[in-house]
Amino acid sequence: MSLVNDMLRDLEQRGQESRGPLTDQAVKTVAPDTVEKSAVSKPFLVIVVLLSAAILAYGWLYWQDLQPAQATASTPVSQPVPAVIEPAASVVDVAQPAVEVTPPAPKVIISPISLAPLRVERVSWRDLPTGGELLLRFSGRPDAELLSQTQDALEVGFPGAELDQTLPLPSRDVISRFNFRSADQQLMLDLRAVREARFELTHVDARSLKISVVLSRLPEPEVAAATPVQLPTTAATSAGAVAPAASKIQPTQATQAVVAVDKPSSQPEVKQPKLLDDEKIVARARKLLQKNRVRQAEKLLEETLKQAPDYLGSRALLASLYLAGGQSGKAAVLVEEGMAQAPLDSGLKKVKARLMLASGEASEAITLLRRSPPAIALDAEYHEILAAALQQTGQADEAINVYYQLLQHRSREARLWVGLGYSLELARRNDDARKAYESSMQIPNLDENLKSFVTQRLDQLAER
Repeated sequence: MSLVNDMLRDLEQRGQESRGPLTDQAVKTVAPDTVEKSAVSKPFLVIVVLLSAAILAYGWLYWQDLQPAQATASTPVSQPVPAVIEPAASVVDVAQPAVEVTPPAPKVIISPISLAPLRVERVSWRDLPTGGELLLRFSGRPDAELLSQTQDALEVGFPGAELDQTLPLPSRDVISRFNFRSADQQLMLDLRAVREARFELTHVDARSLKISVVLSRLPEPEVAAATPVQLPTTAATSAGAVAPAASKIQPTQATQAVVAVDKPSSQPEVKQPKLLDDEKIVARARKLLQKNRVRQAEKLLEETLKQAPDYLGSRALLASLYLAGGQSGKAAVLVEEGMAQAPLDSGLKKVKARLMLASGEASEAITLLRRSPPAIALDAEYHEILAAALQQTGQADEAINVYYQLLQHRSREARLWVGLGYSLELARRNDDARKAYESSMQIPNLDENLKSFVTQRLDQLAER
């Protein structure tokens, strides 16, 4: 019991102490817990507030970004209003020193220049003892293209030209047909002489052309030689004084007798065989060449040129035969003599261009062939030589263009596809070159040499 009493007494004492005034020690024991709880709660609240503010700010900015896009989608597009720029002088402060403002240079709008068509300003004709001259004057520099030429006719084209002048009347003794016509965007002149003639087309100046027509000589008429009539003197001496009427009859009878006796003693007249025209001679020589009778063809052409040096077709064919036979010197002489007569003859220009290519003068050959070329449809060989010269000078793109034009007229010519393929190969267009070579292989009766060359080129292209 005493122990219980002591415990109760002790509890009572402690209860009295708790009801008494707070001491420093009591405060000290309670303060740490309270301060720790407040220190923990304040930073947490601050972080929560900051995070909430950041989320709200981000959401508001995102909503602002969406508004212009929605407005653009829903609002129709309006035309832009031109901005009005005030003069620079109004911006300058009066207190500052004056600054000289240079206005911007105005924009210059260059409109496309419309080129006026080439017009024939004047056409005139002048008679000459050997023929005549036709003078053409243009409004600019003309480009003349020889379309066709025969022994008595000439056709020349002037691309982009127009005629607005009255045509002259050439002499009927020289020209039988004289006509201008427009076709294929060019002006074409058709000129025909009354007989075989030589035509020369030359540039007088930058704007003028002259076409000279030199007629061939007319054959001289055959005049029979008159047999001299001699009266016999023996009849007059033996008869003595004869009546006048008898003397008038005697000479006539005597004359008939003398003529009858003298005719057999006169030399027989030798008539030269009539010479065929140039085209027929060339056709006959080509038939001999088809039979591999080259020497007979050369002899025929040589004999023809001795009688008719102005036969240009025969001259060009003979020169090409000389060139093929390795006689370049004789070929060059024939060409130079012929071009002195007709500098624009396409047959002679082809042989001369081959001579230039053989001697390494490809650039000179291009210059020659580009002067008054014939139409591709009339002389494809002419343009093949031009394409070969372009290949030698490395002008692959221009050679490709020429071969494309040739194939439009002769798509079944294997050698043209081979030439196109080689030009494409020079231009480093290997895929297109391979297709061109393969096209040549599809053409029947391909020459063995070409076939071997194409096979070699295809093998080399496959390795690249």
